[in-house]
Formats: sequence, C-alpha cells, structure tokens
Amino acid sequence: MANAAVSTDNKKLLVELLLLSFISLFFELLVIRWISADIRAFTVLKSMPLAACYIGLGLGFSFNSDRTFKFLPFFFLLSAFFIRIIGDSPLSLVPFPSNRVFTWTNVELSNNLMDPSFAGYLVLFILGVLVILAGPFFGCMAIGARLGILFNQLRPVTAYSVNLFGALLGTIALGALSFLNIQPGALLAIPCLMTMFWLPPGKIYRVVAVLALLGSIAFSSISATKADVQTFWSPYERIDLATEKIETGPRKGELFKYKLNANKVGQQSLHELTPDNLHAGDLPEKMQKEIQTAYDNHNLPFLFKRPPGDVLSLASGLGNDVNAALRNGASSVDAVEIDPITIELAKKYNREQPYQSPKVHIYCDDARHFLEKTDKRYDIIRFSFIDSMTVLSQSSTNRLDNYVYTKESIQEALTKLKPDGYLFISFFAKEPWFINKLFWTISEAAGYKPLCFAYKLEDGHNVFFVLSQSVKNGTIELPKDMPPVMPGPWHMIDTVPKPPRILTDDWPFIYWTTKGFDVGYAAVTLTIISLALFFGRKMVFATRYGSSWQMFFLGAAFLLLELQAIARCALLYGTTWITSSVVISGVLTMLLFANMLVYYKSGWLYKRLNIWYALLAVTLLASYFSPNSWLLASGMPPFLSYGIVTFISLLPMFVAGIIFSSSFDHTKRPSIAIGFNLLGGVLGALLEYFTSYTGINAMVLVALGLYAISFLCLRMLPAQPEESEAASAPAASS
Repeated sequence: MANAAVSTDNKKLLVELLLLSFISLFFELLVIRWISADIRAFTVLKSMPLAACYIGLGLGFSFNSDRTFKFLPFFFLLSAFFIRIIGDSPLSLVPFPSNRVFTWTNVELSNNLMDPSFAGYLVLFILGVLVILAGPFFGCMAIGARLGILFNQLRPVTAYSVNLFGALLGTIALGALSFLNIQPGALLAIPCLMTMFWLPPGKIYRVVAVLALLGSIAFSSISATKADVQTFWSPYERIDLATEKIETGPRKGELFKYKLNANKVGQQSLHELTPDNLHAGDLPEKMQKEIQTAYDNHNLPFLFKRPPGDVLSLASGLGNDVNAALRNGASSVDAVEIDPITIELAKKYNREQPYQSPKVHIYCDDARHFLEKTDKRYDIIRFSFIDSMTVLSQSSTNRLDNYVYTKESIQEALTKLKPDGYLFISFFAKEPWFINKLFWTISEAAGYKPLCFAYKLEDGHNVFFVLSQSVKNGTIELPKDMPPVMPGPWHMIDTVPKPPRILTDDWPFIYWTTKGFDVGYAAVTLTIISLALFFGRKMVFATRYGSSWQMFFLGAAFLLLELQAIARCALLYGTTWITSSVVISGVLTMLLFANMLVYYKSGWLYKRLNIWYALLAVTLLASYFSPNSWLLASGMPPFLSYGIVTFISLLPMFVAGIIFSSSFDHTKRPSIAIGFNLLGGVLGALLEYFTSYTGINAMVLVALGLYAISFLCLRMLPAQPEESEAASAPAASS
C-alpha cells in the first residue's frame, strides 16, 4: 500500500484516535484494578473484567456505526453505580464458587451442579457478575464503535500505530497514578472529563450527558467507609486500617490494636507487645490471651538461637517480627516488605518504632527478588505468614507471593544462611492440603524433612517449619521455654500425605488445589463466551474468511504470551507492580517498533508471511526449551543472564507483532479485523487460567498451537474478496 499524505482532516482523525485509545486502555485497566480490590470474588476472577472489556471493544469495532458512542457517559455512570453500590455492600465479600482455589472465606461449596444449594448459588453469582460487568462491557463497546469508524478511514498500519501509542500512554498514566496511591474510583474522572469533548450537539442531550458524567465521578469517588477505618490504595491493593478498642475493664476505651485488611480480607494486626503491656494484667481475658498469642507467634524463632545475630525478615509488614528481633537482641535486621503503604503505616502507628531503629534496614521489594540479589548471610531468615490477597497483573493467576514458597526459592534461602543459621517458615493453613504442599516442597528443597509443628485455630492451623543443620542431623531440641499452649496445644508433624505436585517456579500456585474440575469457573466462562457469541453473532457466524479467523487466533495467542511473559519476568525482577507495568509497556513499545517496520516494508513482509510464521515457531520453541535456571545460575553478570532470559521470552511477541501488523495492513475491513483480534484476546485471557493445571511454561506450547491455527486459517480458508468502493466506505458518524 502506498503511504497516504497526512491531510488536515487525517490529523484530526489521528488525534481523536490517540485520545480514544488512551481512554479505552486507561478505562479497561482502571476497571480491572477497581473491581478486583473492592469485590472479593474478582481477585480470583481477574480475567473476567478483562474479557468483558475486550468483548465490548471487539463488538464495537464490528458495528460499522458509532451510534452507541453517544451513550458512553451513561455507561460510565452504570459502571460507577454498580461497582460502588456492590463494593460497599456485604455482596462484595461473597466467595468465588470454586473448590480449586482458596479465597479466604469460610463458605463451603460442593462444586456439584446436582446440589440445589450450589446450583442456586452459582446462578445468582453469575447474575451478579453480569450486573457488575455490564457497565464496563457497554462502555468499551461504545468506545470501540467510534474507534472502528476511525480505523476504517485510515491506513490500517497507521491507525494501529496510533492506537498502540495511545494504549501505551494509558498504561503509563494508570501505573503512575496508582503509584501515587490514588483510589481507582476517583481516577474515573479522567476518562469522564475527556469524554465531554465528544458530546454531540443538542442542548437537552448535552445537559443530561454532563449530569451523567458528573454523577459517574461522584459515585466513583465517594465510599461508605466506616468512621474508625482509614482506606489507602497502594500500587497493589486496597488497604483498610481499622482500630479496635478495649471494651471493658479499667482500660475501657483505650486502643487495643490496629487491624490491617488487604482487599477486604484480614491480613495482619498490630498490638503493642512490650513487656509492660504484655504483663499488665488489666485487659479482658480474651484480649489478654490474644495479645499473648501474638507475642508468642512473633517471638518463637528467637527462642531457637540466642542472641539472634543478623536477621532477615521477609514480609515484615507492620513491623511485629522486627520488634521481636530487636527485643531479643538482634545485631541487625533487614526488613523486606513489598507494599510501600504498609511500610509507611508501620512507621506511623507502630509504637515501638522498629523501622526507625538504626539496626534496621528497610527494603521495599519482593521477598524472592531480595533473596536472589542479596549476598549477605544471616543467622535467622524468617518467612512470616506471607499470604497475598492480590494477584500480580491485570488477569494473571500468579499471586504476589507465589514464587516465595517454591522449591527453588527455599533452596535460595538456604544458601543465604550462616552455617549455624535457622530458616523459619510460618504460614496460616486453613486447609490440610496447604500443610501437605508446603511440607513436601520444603523437604525436597532441603533434602531432609523440616521440623514442623502447629497449633489449632478456630478456622485452620498456624504451622511452623524449621530448617537448620541441627534439624538435618537430628540433634535439634525444642527450647525449654517454648510456649506450652497457645490457642490450642502444639502438635508435631512428622509426615503428611504427599501431594500430586510440589511448588516449583513453573507451578508456583500455593493457593490452588489439583483436585477435580472447576465447575464454577467453567460455568462463568461459558456464560461470558455465550454472551459474546450472542452479541457478536452477525460478525462471528457470518464471517468465514481466513484473514478474520487468523486475527482471532493471533489475538488469543498473543495475550497468552503476554501473560506468560509477565509471570516469567516476575520471577526475574520480582512480583512488583513495576514488573507488570514495565512488561506491558515494553510489549506495547515492541509492537510499535514492529509496526514501524511494517509501515515502510509492508508488501515485502506480507509476501514472506510463511517465513515469519516459521521464525515465530522457532522463537517459541527456543523460549520453551530455554535453560533459564542454568542461565541464571551460570555465574555470568546478572544484567547479562537476566537480559538473555528476558530477550528470549519477549522475542516471539516481536515476531508475532510483525505477522499481525503486515497482515492487518492488507485487510479490507480494519475494524472487523481488530474486532476478531480482540475477541481472540478473550480466549487467551481465559486460557491463562489453565496454567494452574499445566504450569506456566506450557502456555508457550499452547500459544504455538494457536499460532499454527491462525496460519492454517489464513492458508486454508477463502480470502476476503475485494469490496466495491461503496461497500467499503465507512458509515457516517452520528
């Protein structure tokens, strides 16, 4: 195709396309972040908001009319209304209906469709999901409808370049604003205010539309938080800090503790555990027992080695473990905490001020990443009840703490111990299979069984694992002053049933069981797919051309690869918000470079698609068989080994970008091609869930299969015929 001259009208179209592309990506990522934090089930179902947005955009692109675009203000209002109303109600805490994933609830579900209670719950749950996602779906559909008109009026590769650049700006903007700890609901004001520039003429309509946009901003910015609760938004999650006061006795009305909830689930408490407060004896009996238990939990590792010497506290949180290390005479404490807001809250509210001590060095980092990069050796390393309430990225099943408990991570921690050092791993195990999985993972990592003991709680066990040379040779003895009774008596664990899989860097899913078929997830997924097919039936069932289905499977494979790359890079650079933001931004930048190459060499590249598909297969196989563990442990400089692994992981996406852009530049109907590509992305997002069955690396082979299908669609199905000028002209904007 010849390069078209950029006229004044084209410049206006390009500016509009850039701004709408920014809004679409910003709104999509905003909705995913907001819903998954405010509504408990979407921490597991994080791919569903992504799927709803992709389906909406894809269908909008296919409409050949932008009549729905004028309803965008009302769709923003619909989104804000239902997310806020449900997010501030008890419905926000209902669990995801699954028996395969732990969701921090006490609700027992049978996972059997023949059980009326489960079937009824599942139907109501799906209806709730559809209500919550209706606003984002229709909002993205309206944006996609206008984007489709713009795409059809520009050279495809030019429109796609601008679209990518706008999406990149949207990703960067949301990442930066999230880092500034602005609540996602308030950020809806940005797309709402930008939308005012598109309001069509008509006095009554404009007034109503402006009121809808202002209503969206008001609904999304106001939250019904209790008076004794402070809400903060970190780059990862919603944090609620609540206070609990003493209700009876001589100290009635005084502060008893702070309780920190992450994404509306209790994560940690902050008591004043000084000896004076511990032995004051003027607390109600229940509170006295709670504070003694908290003290014993945090103090336990320091009974095994006195003085504790150099201590590493992983997931140091509000500073309870650091307090305990200092009270027991630690010479230095390295405190690692991934969430910057939690660190600031500890500095402000922890009365013992552990983070202000000159002996303490604070690192805002992922625990596994810190273990990989530090050269220091420690007398005590403590994994302290690390249990994340959120996942890494926009739709990944990979949680922030997944790589902390893998076989490779524990082996790395053991190399950072001094010869007489101790590794302590403590975990809240609501289900017995947590203990089984951790026990055997730790055993295989160390080469011997850990010392393991636990005590019973009302809804699970607090379990402790100890590794050391004395454990290995069988000479370790329990401390004489070990607390004899906590909430329940201690019991030693010598062995437990071996699970089908232990935790590894390829299968790090500590919160997933390996049992059974996930009926709940399958039902929700089938509902989403069925609705997509219903709304898009005119596009999907009326299209039999290979180029359209090529775009569909290119989209499915690419999104799957992107999520796999985020998971792999998280292992290298840490499961931090920076990693996911940088990877997504890097992928978009890489696609821009691929698009630029296609802009100048479109015809030459398109004629050689067979070669590019072959090269893509080679890069995918290289990624799958890449000896990442060997490269990382080879002794070469980290920047070189990390760079090689990253390059091998991302190279297939660059090649895939060239295939997509060169194919897209020759499509007869760009809006239909993009629509199919986005709908394919829905399939990729849903397939990512199956990493919990197959492991992360196997997704590369699944992507290879999807790319092979896209190639076959292009070669075996009929090509789209040339259209007449009248037939291919875009519909008039309304």
